[in-house]
Amino acid sequence: MSFLVFINDLPSCVSAGTKTRLFAEINSVEDQIILQTDLDAISRWNQDWQMNFNTDKCFKMNFTTKKTIKTSPNTLCQKTLEATHSHPYLGLKFCDNLRWKEHISEVTNSCKKILGVIRRNFKACPTYIKSCLYLSLIQPKLTYESAAWIPSTNEERHQLDMIQRSAARLCYNNYSREASVTQMLNQLEWPSLDTCRLITRLSLMYRITHNLVDIDWQDPLTRPTRMTRRHHPSSIRVNSATYANSFFPWTIPHWNGLPHDILDIPDYKNFKTAIRDYLN
Repeated sequence: MSFLVFINDLPSCVSAGTKTRLFAEINSVEDQIILQTDLDAISRWNQDWQMNFNTDKCFKMNFTTKKTIKTSPNTLCQKTLEATHSHPYLGLKFCDNLRWKEHISEVTNSCKKILGVIRRNFKACPTYIKSCLYLSLIQPKLTYESAAWIPSTNEERHQLDMIQRSAARLCYNNYSREASVTQMLNQLEWPSLDTCRLITRLSLMYRITHNLVDIDWQDPLTRPTRMTRRHHPSSIRVNSATYANSFFPWTIPHWNGLPHDILDIPDYKNFKTAIRDYLN
């Protein structure tokens, strides 16, 4: 199957200026017309190459914070695309209201099941064994791709933190109401989930500013125009404060607050080690 031929030929059938991506940015009625025109072109391309799209797995989702939006139906291969409120993609649950409540609920429910398995099968194991199980099976799920999402309410943060606190009780087989879970967490030396998310975001910020990932950051961000005691050559200024919990607006203040000796580290691995030591 000449998959590369298909991929290379696909962009040539859509409108000039259109890129074949996962998402389409629609700002006007004209954009909606262009989108449907391109979907029709892709449908013809699909027929010409005899490569059938699985339209049962194709959905339409409008990302917006507006209460009401005007949209027109879209069809692909003579099938109207079903509108959906949320949809999973690469391990994340995206919602049309740009919130992560459903994703966090799915993650915490999955972690509760794993905790139940550990509780039933490893109850008699030493504390360090159960700690290793948490760090390898549960914590990665709680922080997976946390550069892209973050709990926006205290309730969502509490949902995630309760998983870690339940795991600490499990490690010590101590479910007494008088027991201090905070003391258990300190003895286990587990970093807080807030710290884990911050490390993930700062690490990605380092990779972006050092061109280690293919993300264009020059448009939304700029370097400070003049150096002061608060600024450093690696400091960054956000051009827009829209969506304060999204990656750049949320991460930049933490990035600019890092010590100069950490920002000057030329190697990514050493930078990540220094960040962990600094935050823990």
